[in-house]
Amino acid sequence: METEIIIANKRYVGHIIKFLGKYLKSNLCIQPPWWTFPIYIRNMIDDGEIFILRCVKTHKIIGIISYLKFSRRRIPQEAEILVLAIRKLYRNKGYGRFLVNHTLEKIQGKFQTVILGSMKDFNVKEFYLKLGFQIYEENSKSYRFLKEL
Repeated sequence: METEIIIANKRYVGHIIKFLGKYLKSNLCIQPPWWTFPIYIRNMIDDGEIFILRCVKTHKIIGIISYLKFSRRRIPQEAEILVLAIRKLYRNKGYGRFLVNHTLEKIQGKFQTVILGSMKDFNVKEFYLKLGFQIYEENSKSYRFLKEL
């Protein structure tokens, strides 16, 4: 299947909400209130970037990754990946790795580090370690990963 990556803009808010809504509602520990979700997505577009991986032929979204141009730790030169979501049918086929590597390539030279968090239930520890991230914080429910660029 031929795929392409596009940078989301405000025209894609509805598509992103439709794709992420169910995923975020059930899987993330930090969620925006649902009545503010469209504003949350617009802010992610304004304060960072959202890359959408889609099928060239059908335009069906396969996955989404978003990052902020600053981290919640407010450390200069640090970006934070907020969301990586791959449609269930396409998981374990390299699309997640492809989106992470694409994002890291795009922010290379603009930031010194990138961080992200994940719940332990997602079983993604090995995935991020293989991509060169290190665990810098851990508790009983989640990991925080960091990668020097």
